[in-house]
Amino acid sequence: MGGKRSYWVGGLVLLLACIFFYGCGQNENTNNTSEVDKIKASLDQDQREEQQAALSQKEEKPVRPQGRVPVVVPQISQKSELPNIRIVEPEQEGDIASNVPGNDQASEGEQVAVAAETQDDSSVSIAQTPLRDSLQLITVVTPRWSSNSCVMQLYTRTRDEDSWTTQGDAWPCAVGRNGVAWGRGKLMIDESGPRKREGDGKSPAGMFDLSGAFGRTPVQQADTAGVTLNYREITPDTVCVNQWGTEFYNTIVDVKQNPEAAGLHAEQMYRSSETNTWGLIIEHNRQHPVEGAGTCVFVNVWPGPRRPTGGSVGSDIAHIHDLVLTLDPRKNPVLVVLPKAVYQQKSRKWGLPVSH
Repeated sequence: MGGKRSYWVGGLVLLLACIFFYGCGQNENTNNTSEVDKIKASLDQDQREEQQAALSQKEEKPVRPQGRVPVVVPQISQKSELPNIRIVEPEQEGDIASNVPGNDQASEGEQVAVAAETQDDSSVSIAQTPLRDSLQLITVVTPRWSSNSCVMQLYTRTRDEDSWTTQGDAWPCAVGRNGVAWGRGKLMIDESGPRKREGDGKSPAGMFDLSGAFGRTPVQQADTAGVTLNYREITPDTVCVNQWGTEFYNTIVDVKQNPEAAGLHAEQMYRSSETNTWGLIIEHNRQHPVEGAGTCVFVNVWPGPRRPTGGSVGSDIAHIHDLVLTLDPRKNPVLVVLPKAVYQQKSRKWGLPVSH
């Protein structure tokens, strides 16, 4: 009897032990499953968030920050054509385009206007254009009216009935800090667009004769070097008068030779910088001048690499020096300054190299 009781007690203990360990195992498995599920759920949530973020970035369109206009870098072929302008971002603050609002892509309206006028001018002959007597041409093309970056190109031809041919590659240049505006040159412009005013920080747009050159080099040395334009040496006594109502208005004067000009409002031509080391005189507002329409604008050395000017057209000293040596008054050199869309509008009517 005692043996049977022992047997049953032992069996009961074993049964209880099995029940206990089985229950613990179940709890442990349940807990492990719960943790795995939590981790999986967390990973799924992270993955969903990453996918949503990626989708959002894909749908967002990049927006060019306002207040920074791309800098123009030319891509030029040797054909007679308007330089194909490539847009790149300014590399640093203080770059030429850093202070101009908007971007430089032509609007749809501008493109329509370009196409319309190009068709209207298709029958214009070279003999009917204002460039018919010119054998040397400098073009300065900006992306828009408000741009202060530009590209400059020299063109020549042997006879006035010939097509224009590029002379070397185009190069970067700078106009006024506030862009360009219609000036008063070879053509009287009677159409929409900003107008050049004194002190507006804009370079004159349009077509202009280049009546002479200047520089710090003495006249005799300039003649020996091959300068054929009417040349003036810049000294500490040289000024450009912008006071209205005087005989010297909008002209370069030596105050020692013309003492009556000494007290007039004028700009000092002899600078501590390289600005007027070499330069060309732009015939803006000189024939039949108008008060307040702007004075003393030149093609000269820019204030720094790709930095805007106060109203002149600037570039590096090497290119300006080459222009002073190359231009020949017998070839009637002409300067054309225009935004790209307007250039395309005027190319046939004005006899400009046609954009392709």
